[in-house]
This record gives sequence, structure tokens and C-alpha cells, in this order.
Amino acid sequence: MSESKIKLLFFLIFYAIATVIYFSNSKYDIVELEKMYDKSYELYKQRKYQEAIKIADKIIEKNKNFQDAYMLKARCYYEIYKDFLDKARLAQQSKKQKSTDKKSHKEINQDEIEKTKTELINLIVYNIRKAISIREDEKIYTESGVILYNIGAKEEGKELIKKAVKINPHCKEAKEILTKIKIHELQEELAQRQKLELYKKMLSKHFLEKYYDAEYDDYDEKEEYEDDEFYGNYIFDDDEDDEDEEKEQENFW
Repeated sequence: MSESKIKLLFFLIFYAIATVIYFSNSKYDIVELEKMYDKSYELYKQRKYQEAIKIADKIIEKNKNFQDAYMLKARCYYEIYKDFLDKARLAQQSKKQKSTDKKSHKEINQDEIEKTKTELINLIVYNIRKAISIREDEKIYTESGVILYNIGAKEEGKELIKKAVKINPHCKEAKEILTKIKIHELQEELAQRQKLELYKKMLSKHFLEKYYDAEYDDYDEKEEYEDDEFYGNYIFDDDEDDEDEEKEQENFW
């Protein structure tokens, strides 16, 4: 046997051994990462979101294409986001209530609330976009779409759910959610129209009765602008409406 053949034989043996070791380690890594993910998911179900996120981060350090880890982080941040909104709403309600307890009069920093909301939304969106960039998955598209829709990215959310239907035209869950969204948006549009019509009627009735005589001749412009009672009783409170709409949207799903 020539020297060149001996070298080729050793090279092939070395390559075969290296290949076996590589795939053995890869298989071990996958099993290990799946176990870590299961642990992280259990923590998520127990509402231990920060602990679940830490394990998911470790999974991503070992495998940047572990799609479920990104999606789990997005779920955790979404739950943290909802809890934060609930606490902020309760704090705002307690501020409005009169109380002799000085502790209940802590100033609510609206800028800090908005800052935290924005940070959480960015974390949710980042992890969702990382997850959907790895591979197409109708379930992940559907869930991601619902989360995005609920945090205010409605158009992006709807597009993801539509993609889920494109991947699987028989995806019943995605179709049902799109139908719910359509109904919800129509209801919102109708409610806004009804509110506007009601406002117009009350405005017209009040001014006609208060500022004109029986023949609608004697109009008192000065009295109109001094009428604080009308504005106090009939102008809609936008803040309260926004709160009601937020509660309705959270309960929608």
C-alpha cells in the first residue's frame, strides 16, 4: 500500500470519528435544551415569568434558532405587560377616590407608566419577530398575531393571522380569530357612530332649549359660553372611555 493511500485511509477514519462525535453531541444538546424548555414552560404556567425568561435566555445562548424559547419569552413579557396595566389602572382609580390615608395619595408618574409600557411592548415585539423569522409555523403565527393585536399593533397582528391561514387554509383557530376581530372592529365602529349621534342630539337639544325662546329668536351668546353645567354633564370623559375600551379589549379574548 502506497503512502498516499495510507494517508487517505487515516483521513477517512478521522473524518468518520469526528462526524459521529459531532452528531452525538448535537443530539445530546437537543435533548438537554428540550428539558430546559420544559422547565421554563412549567415556570411560565406557575406565573414565575422572570425565572422562565432566564432559562429561555440560556437556551438561546446555546441555540439561537430555538424558536419556542423566543415565543415563550414573548408570552412571559405579554403576561407581565397585562399585570402591569392592571396595577396601573388600580393605582389610577385609587387616586381618584377620596381618602384620609396619606399613603393612598402617592403621585402616579404617568411618564414612568408610559415608559414601562413601551419597554415591555418592545420586548414582546422583538421576541415575536425573532420567533417568526426562524421558520413558518401556523400556531406561532396565530398566537403572535393575537398578542400583537392586543398590545396595539393591530395591523401587524392581523397580517400574521392571515399568514397562518395561508400556510394552512384549514386552520380553524386562525379563521375564527379573524372573524372575531372583524366583528369586534364593526362593533367598535358602530359604538363610535352611536356615541357621536347621541352627542349631537344632546348638544342640539340643550342649546335650542336653553338659549332660544319659543320662536328661537332671542339667542344669548354670552350665557352659552358661561354654561359650565352643560360641559360638566354632557361632554364625554375621554379618559373613562379609554379605560372602558381597554377593559373591553382585554376581556375580548
